[in-house]
Amino acid sequence: MTYSRENMTFTGRNLEEAIKCAMEAMNVDKDQMELEVVDRGNEGFWGMLAKPSVIRVSLKANPGIVADEAAAEAEWNISDLADDLRLPLKAELRDVAVQADEPEQAGKVWIENGTIRCKDAPDRFPLVGPGQDVRLFVNGERVQQAVMVSEKDVLEAELEQEAEEPSWELRVSPDKMAATLSVVPGFRIERFLKDKPPSDFLLVEMDEVKKTDRRRLRGCPE
Repeated sequence: MTYSRENMTFTGRNLEEAIKCAMEAMNVDKDQMELEVVDRGNEGFWGMLAKPSVIRVSLKANPGIVADEAAAEAEWNISDLADDLRLPLKAELRDVAVQADEPEQAGKVWIENGTIRCKDAPDRFPLVGPGQDVRLFVNGERVQQAVMVSEKDVLEAELEQEAEEPSWELRVSPDKMAATLSVVPGFRIERFLKDKPPSDFLLVEMDEVKKTDRRRLRGCPE
């Protein structure tokens, strides 16, 4: 016979007998039961005025069974929730995929490795303008203010390079007993466009590096 976990009531002449009766009836050990003493009873005097002991018994939960039931219920809830959300979820994922396919450069202009680049977009048109000491040309024509550009435009920038040859000067004392050699190293300034990230508006700016020219001076005595 199988008993539910709900409370069941057992009686006996005393508590020990009531518990033994419950164990035999439910076919379980004492440590598998939860006991509640309803009435401790009274054995009376020589069997007179005796009152039985009453206990209420319920089976302790089996951890394995409870875990299996909880897992089954959770699985059902997840499956049911997935059925309810399946169509909206797929639609939302498709929208995200479409957005991810759009390049972040669309409708913007930027500088990469010294080259001005542009990417068209159906609803955005980037602007580009020259910075200080930068000669900017769009399709071969110089522009001196911000203009709208597209992928089809040829964007170029001219940067003035600067260099100075090294020089020297030899001074001899009036008595011809001493000589002083003064050397001024040459230099060259290399200018290049600054790399900039994609933007709706690009100000074309340059950077420069000054390098000393230590080549052997022409005509300089060794």
